[in-house]
Amino acid sequence: MNSAALPTADAHSVAELCQPLPVKKERLLSLDVFRGLTLMGMVLVNSPGDPGARYEAVAHVSWHGWAFADLVFALFLGTLSMFLGSVWNLFFPINQILWTSSLVLFMGGMAMVILASCYYVADVRKIVWWTPAFLVFGVNSLAVWIGSVTLKQTLEKIKLVGDDGTWSSLKAFLFNGLSQWLGALNGSLAFAILYVLFWLGIMTFFYRKGILLKV
Repeated sequence: MNSAALPTADAHSVAELCQPLPVKKERLLSLDVFRGLTLMGMVLVNSPGDPGARYEAVAHVSWHGWAFADLVFALFLGTLSMFLGSVWNLFFPINQILWTSSLVLFMGGMAMVILASCYYVADVRKIVWWTPAFLVFGVNSLAVWIGSVTLKQTLEKIKLVGDDGTWSSLKAFLFNGLSQWLGALNGSLAFAILYVLFWLGIMTFFYRKGILLKV
């Protein structure tokens, strides 16, 4: 009985079979959203109209404890355990100035909880209607951070002379206009919110044009 000859494979075809299958890399929406959320928070707390006129929630604590301003900075850096940070706080108080171990644990844990929540809602459940504002910040975080800091410093360096002959910065001039209308605290917060919205507009334009600043 004649048996059919089995097909043979040359070295080239074997090499092709041994190549790993291409893996499609998908960018996690939740990671960009999380990064954008923290950047937006950092721009907000670091850009008051008057650093001396802030609500406690958007000001760094003077010693022990934490506030929203401390949280957003730690979220930008941290990834550890909130529970361990709370326990550790019994022995080593949370202190942003000293950057204690309990602060790292607690804020890192908060970061993981928020990131996990973003992942579940945006990437798993596909509920994304709330993400665009954070997304445009997150995909261009380097641009918004460098740009916001540079512009703030520029506004502080540009000097204007008032009707009484005194000189003040352009930033102070803009803040004074808001504070006369809203008061010192609300005016300072309004300045920060408007500053965030300004950069939101810039980053939205960059996003639509595909302009990304990378290292």
